[in-house]
Amino acid sequence: MIKQHFQQWLKALKDKPTHFTKVSCRNELMKHPELAGYKPIIVLQRVGDLIDRLVIDGHVVQSDTIGKRRRVYQLIDSTSEGPNGTSLPSNRHDIATSKTDDTSHLSLDEALQEQRRVLKKSMRAAKAEAEHLYQLAKNYPEAKPDIVPLQEDAIQRACELQGQLSAVLALSAKRHAGGAL
Repeated sequence: MIKQHFQQWLKALKDKPTHFTKVSCRNELMKHPELAGYKPIIVLQRVGDLIDRLVIDGHVVQSDTIGKRRRVYQLIDSTSEGPNGTSLPSNRHDIATSKTDDTSHLSLDEALQEQRRVLKKSMRAAKAEAEHLYQLAKNYPEAKPDIVPLQEDAIQRACELQGQLSAVLALSAKRHAGGAL
């Protein structure tokens, strides 16, 4: 549901070159009554995951920074639809591979550190989504048939991200062990 509202919000942005942050996007999405049951941190994590995916895929660019950490983004693609008419890229895309292309100017150790950061953040968002869906299924058993597939997808995504993170950590550890010899 968060992704659907995010897609609608992006479509509204494509006509005007508006700058935004993850927090401002979360605040806009939280105005929708359908998202009232979500904790703001969960929406922020999911929005962060979706924006990171758009940055990796080249639809959004970081244009500035507010303070030390708050990144400002701008939509650079005229459409948020992929070549097959699908909205927004799937989170199942290999983040580590895409991020390597995006950080090819960095040393391998810097790229691994950046991948580790992105993967951990995405994994936390997927786990939080699965936990929230679990609570919804527990609180609304009549909606369980609709909720369980979404929960399973979030769990699968978290597992895939964990596997990618394990590979990045193993390579990083091997490189540091090799450098210590």
